[in-house]
Amino acid sequence: MPSNGLSSQLQADIVSDCDEHERQQRSRSDFRRCVVSNGFFVKFDSYKSLYPQYMTQEYIPRLAGIDKSAPRIPMVCDFFTRGSYKAYLVMEYIGLLPTPAPDLPQRVA
Repeated sequence: MPSNGLSSQLQADIVSDCDEHERQQRSRSDFRRCVVSNGFFVKFDSYKSLYPQYMTQEYIPRLAGIDKSAPRIPMVCDFFTRGSYKAYLVMEYIGLLPTPAPDLPQRVA
């Protein structure tokens, strides 16, 4: 799958961040192949694993965009591979907003 347009230097930086994350964290029981890099949320894994996620992630935000009450879903910024094994799904990073009221979950329930 060809890249959608991130520069090769930015892709190299993302790959480096993912490699470092995996090197430092892979022995943890809660290890996940995802990282925030250069302002993007990046998932990395085998092409076979990520390609279906990429296709879904391309489709769902367009569908959700029709319904203004739907939750905001990150848009895909790039999908690229390195070698024959690893793929990288680069999405916009949506930061969490603080809850406006500390008792909001209780009030909603």
